[in-house]
Amino acid sequence: HIDMAPWPAVAGVDGVVLAQAWAAPVPRGQHIVVVGREIA
Repeated sequence: HIDMAPWPAVAGVDGVVLAQAWAAPVPRGQHIVVVGREIA
């Protein structure tokens, strides 16, 4: 809900956000994000 207060979330790894669900319906307040990390 766009009118709700933001909810802080922390990824399990350090990295860069590669993808995030914007227009997809997300039931029950789940958040969907993909974090990428360079492996050298």
